[in-house]
Amino acid sequence: MAEDNIRPFRTRDAKNVPTEEERALHKKIRRHRLGGRAAIVVLLLAAVILIAYFYMDYQRKTYSNYSIIEWNELSGMENSNSVSFGGNILRYNKDGVAYVDYTNAQIWNQPYEMGSPMLDVSDQAAAVADKGGNKIYLFDEKGLTGEIDTVLPIQKIAVSDADTVAVLLKDGSVSRVNYYNKSGEVISEMKIGMDNMGYPMAMDVSPDGKMFMLSFLSVSGGSLDTVISYYNFGNVGQEYKDRLVKSKTYEDSVFPEVEFLDDSTSVAYGDTMACIYKGSQIPEESATITFAQEIQSVFSDATHLGFILSNDKEGTPYLAEVYNLSGKKIFSEDVSLAYTQVKLDREKVILFNDTEFSVYSLSGIHKFEGEYESTIKDVISTNKQSRYIIITPTEMDKIKLE
Repeated sequence: MAEDNIRPFRTRDAKNVPTEEERALHKKIRRHRLGGRAAIVVLLLAAVILIAYFYMDYQRKTYSNYSIIEWNELSGMENSNSVSFGGNILRYNKDGVAYVDYTNAQIWNQPYEMGSPMLDVSDQAAAVADKGGNKIYLFDEKGLTGEIDTVLPIQKIAVSDADTVAVLLKDGSVSRVNYYNKSGEVISEMKIGMDNMGYPMAMDVSPDGKMFMLSFLSVSGGSLDTVISYYNFGNVGQEYKDRLVKSKTYEDSVFPEVEFLDDSTSVAYGDTMACIYKGSQIPEESATITFAQEIQSVFSDATHLGFILSNDKEGTPYLAEVYNLSGKKIFSEDVSLAYTQVKLDREKVILFNDTEFSVYSLSGIHKFEGEYESTIKDVISTNKQSRYIIITPTEMDKIKLE
């Protein structure tokens, strides 16, 4: 009975068994398909290599001349300064501020009267204040968002993307830092006395408006020390006295500049070092960059820190260096240009003075250096490698390097 339940092994029907000719044909078809696929892979790899070669060649390209391909007259704002903001340009002077595109077409404007206007910008907000005066205007890309009146004279400002602004105020022999929202309400305030804290040199606010960074200069035993302090205006700060969550003293060092690169990354720039802090609630020092010589200028973007140092090489009085946020050097070039301003813009180091400008790529290629036909007030990189915007006192020129 058990044998009746055993199924015999099924064999292929003889009529379904391929002949030798059919087997040979199948092999040829399979080899052809594999060969076609291999050819496609080879062609794709060749295309990638070719594109990479031309891209690298394009990146290495240098220029010796330029041509003006578009120019627009700057009218209506005499003796104005300009700064990039939100993909366009903010122009401001004693009489007002205007937001214009790269053809100088006006998007909006705000008139005012100021004796000494100063501007601070974040990614999404801008603030104009009357230095020594009592008025602050807040803006975004669409126009005016708030006005602030202060009782004490304004010394410095720092604006956040959250439309809050920290203001350093002069109060006789002491200073005060007030933190305002866009409605002019005081969120927080502190008193700074020379005898107990020192002289405030620099400050900045995180983009989200929750952290405030301050650099104090103090004299101790005949030496100049700097105290870097962080104040938290969020929930964490409520647990600390005066919202002071972090403070560190750097002996025999002066730190004249500080900045937030994002909500959790900030930098304190000293005379011979730069200290990178990480943390959005209680920042901690994560890396330190030190130099044998004094720092002449600093510049940065969201992911890099740049420095101009003195150089002892003949014919190149400056050395430009750029580091990532881990403190690793990624760029170092001798600089001969007698620059007055330097910036990082679209992965390029741009130096200029009134008559000349120079451009380096972060890969170390000196793209261009030469004189310009008008007085230079700013040089702005565009999304095309060889094209730049040159702002002069009377024109906004789009140029092409050649």
